[in-house]
Amino acid sequence: MSEPKITFTTPWLHEGHTIKAGTLERREFANALQLEDQRQLLTNDVASAESIEQLHDIVRGFLLSTRRSNEQIKKVDATAFATMELASRPMLLEPFLQEKSIGMVHAWRGVGKTHVSLGIAAAVATGGQFLRWKAPAASPVLYLDGEMADCDLQLWLRETLGGMPELREGFFSLITPDLQTAPIPNLSTVEGQAVVEGCLGDAKLLVLDNISCLFRSGNENENDAWSAAQEWLLQLRRNGVGTLLVHHDGKMRVQRGTSKREDPMNYVIQLKHPADYNAEEGLRAEVHFTKARRLHGAAARPFEAKMEVREGKAVWTTRDLNDALAETVRTMHEQESMSIREIAKVLDISRAKAHRLSKTVPERVSAADSSDLPF
Repeated sequence: MSEPKITFTTPWLHEGHTIKAGTLERREFANALQLEDQRQLLTNDVASAESIEQLHDIVRGFLLSTRRSNEQIKKVDATAFATMELASRPMLLEPFLQEKSIGMVHAWRGVGKTHVSLGIAAAVATGGQFLRWKAPAASPVLYLDGEMADCDLQLWLRETLGGMPELREGFFSLITPDLQTAPIPNLSTVEGQAVVEGCLGDAKLLVLDNISCLFRSGNENENDAWSAAQEWLLQLRRNGVGTLLVHHDGKMRVQRGTSKREDPMNYVIQLKHPADYNAEEGLRAEVHFTKARRLHGAAARPFEAKMEVREGKAVWTTRDLNDALAETVRTMHEQESMSIREIAKVLDISRAKAHRLSKTVPERVSAADSSDLPF
């Protein structure tokens, strides 16, 4: 993909000089230059530049003045707004991920953040199904990874796509550090953001995996350090691009750093290891929506997901969290000969609940056979 740029010509430059610019900056120029007075002002200033440095200063100053002139906010009458015809936001992945959504997947290390994020991205890009979620149509996705080795990411991607419909060319693009000649740009900076914007193309979803590796300025625990990044995410949304951020949990098992990140988000998914999890099992995690606008009822219930690789393909199964807990109780009671009192203490549940669960017959649901689920 060609590098986004703006070209200028001055009396002392026989060939046009290019300045790197992001998609949003180029759009600002286009809008501003539609006005005759601003176009003439820029023309005069550019002609007066005597060096490349002065030219860059003039361009930055012009953009800044344009932004300031557009800073006046708009108000609208509530009655008019209630009847206004607004563009709809189609679902990218039903029932929770709409176009222009901002969301997060977070978990403690090793729980399965990247596997789940790749699954979401692949389902959106192929129009496929992942866990209990279904994409109504294929939509372009850009996946930006900040830390994985290329061979590991390739393996996981192959396994993920193995269980999806055929992927159309150009619908799923990746940026991974091992294929670069320089470090991945810092997305806390305008320059870094501009580089990523230049790679978006027609993408409807941008996956950023992960916050710690990609946003490298400031203190994670300080609100102000995240402000610039948040403004960028909101600007991307205004321009039709949704974002999914991948993040680590801290020692308290909540997303690491400032909670301000979650304020503008439409959904937040937390992955947790079940209480009886054993590392030998591979990937098995509880899936919780800790925030989900417009999501309610059965669709908002937490569930357990398990991934197995069969013949090179990732195969996911899910079951309701209550069923998963019931199976654990039955195993502890029948196979390990633990008393109801002991089980209740280990799982931190009441004895009445442990007794009730011991009589429940759980059912595991294949992700491929979940079309009869009520969401």
